Amino acid sequence: MEAFDDDVFLTGRDPFAMALALSPILLGGVLASSGLPSAIALGASLVWLGLGIISYVWTRNPTGWRRTVRLRVDAEGVRIDGYFWAGRDAVTEACLTPIPGGSAVVRLRRRPSGRLSLVVPDAVRARELLRLLGGSLEARRALGGAGGEGPAVEWALARPFGEPGRFAPAAASLALVLVFGRFVGPSLPGALSLAVLALVVFFGALAIPTRVLVGADGVLLCWLGTARFIAWSRVVAIEAFAGGVAIALDRGEWVTVRTPAAHERYAPEATSACERMRAAWRASSACGGTEALAKRFSQRPSGGTRAWVLAAREVNTEGVGYRAPRIPDEQLWRLVENPRADRDARTGAAVALARGLDEEGRRRLRVAAEGCVEPRLRSALELMSTDAAATASEEALGHALDALEWENSCELLEQ
Repeated sequence: MEAFDDDVFLTGRDPFAMALALSPILLGGVLASSGLPSAIALGASLVWLGLGIISYVWTRNPTGWRRTVRLRVDAEGVRIDGYFWAGRDAVTEACLTPIPGGSAVVRLRRRPSGRLSLVVPDAVRARELLRLLGGSLEARRALGGAGGEGPAVEWALARPFGEPGRFAPAAASLALVLVFGRFVGPSLPGALSLAVLALVVFFGALAIPTRVLVGADGVLLCWLGTARFIAWSRVVAIEAFAGGVAIALDRGEWVTVRTPAAHERYAPEATSACERMRAAWRASSACGGTEALAKRFSQRPSGGTRAWVLAAREVNTEGVGYRAPRIPDEQLWRLVENPRADRDARTGAAVALARGLDEEGRRRLRVAAEGCVEPRLRSALELMSTDAAATASEEALGHALDALEWENSCELLEQ
């Protein structure tokens, strides 16, 4: 096996900046513990301010340090300046984010705990590094997304900054609470307390960033328990602008992901996020030729999920279903691994394959699942890769799939 042996930049958080960000919280706690009404109010304000500062410093890392280290990845594992960091089988996550100018950020995670954030000066060498790590099952699963680099995690401002219309009712409710507290507060202290709490919750929520997962099948925006999935099949164009990334969809709709206009870490985040989205979107457009088969699985019979599972299993069973011949496994795999196919079609193809899968087939299905960011599809494919799915009855498998629908409910654009 060839090895990666090169100088890279190791990055991390500045402990002095973290301690400085924590100081308003400590000072506010001391003031609030005095018991004086004015000190309690001032202490609560300092704690709230400190929470916002430490949230920004932790997630944005504006003063992070960087030093040059020697990175070596070979058959034994990962070494930093000669220190053995992890074996290849212990690497559970490998993510690459390109940086304008030709370099790339590589983030590694090991089992049971530990993370590395590295800046590789050459993006081509960074991809070679990820291919070397692809020898273990966990790393291959992490690299199972579009372009062979796996689902990437980006960070953006809170969702209301990019999609104000979807959160307008919540903002209107908070405004009514604030107005109510302003006029009724002098005579009803509880109303004033509720208004102050609503204001703290509002600004605290806006300080929490949005987690943007870019996968082979689309983009998932996660913020404060809300989620929105955008399938690549609906995307018409992806453009970067000074305030973030704009995603144009069919039906004339736009989705905006807001990012800081300038950032002190490596490069403007909008540029790297846009590049990653475009790479996954273009890679998905190369897949096709499964439309006719996808329609067969997407049309669910009237008997519910159990009948749908039974019909899906019949397409891959010899001597069953005289009106339609058995579908070859390779055609089913093409549908399972097609990022542009809809969720029901890919799940149905996985159901058809599940009974006859060997260990290599289950591994291949897990790789397909790890490349997905749509929660229900990912969970369904992971379920189909287990031994239980191969032996379960149609009724039991139908109940399991229905349960996944409820557990991983997501605000889909298609609805």
